[in-house]
Amino acid sequence: MIWRRKVGKQETELPEQPFTVHLEGDTITAEITELSSAYLARGYGEKDEHTGKIVLHPCEALYLLERQKIEVTDKNKDTVNFNQLLSIDRSNSPNIWTDYVVFRDLRKRGYVVKEGFGPNFRFRVFERGSYETDTAKFLVVPVVEGKNVGAESLKHLLAVSRALKKKVILSVVDRRNEIVYYLSALVELINV
Repeated sequence: MIWRRKVGKQETELPEQPFTVHLEGDTITAEITELSSAYLARGYGEKDEHTGKIVLHPCEALYLLERQKIEVTDKNKDTVNFNQLLSIDRSNSPNIWTDYVVFRDLRKRGYVVKEGFGPNFRFRVFERGSYETDTAKFLVVPVVEGKNVGAESLKHLLAVSRALKKKVILSVVDRRNEIVYYLSALVELINV
């Protein structure tokens, strides 16, 4: 089964005014303010209990920066643009562009997308409207078109997702950054 978008449902509007985030090494943080808390309530970032700051996942920061919802500054208070941030993220995660393309698409479709479990399950995706009331329903595995994914790897992903009571979605990204989503029902057919 190919996962399709429900027509008419898009991401909820975000506040117009951008807020400032700080790049500290490879971590992107923001002070908790009324404005940044509005983003936290919409599923962006995580509150770090030790520092009391909001920490953004690299894909979240790239997405918000592209949409001009944040301003990124480095330790010298210089502004960091999208390409600079992408370059920094790429040095830490070579698959950041594929991850970002999937993240951006899911967010534009109105889903709350959070960091997943390790390198295979890159994202957890919540049903629309269930972010603060329920756990994530889907685990997303971004795959670059043409990259081999072995049957044993798929079998392992399915076993883990069943144990977690989640559905796996393979998101295949082609060279034009177009995405096709395959829900685990199709993947399970391959597995028999």
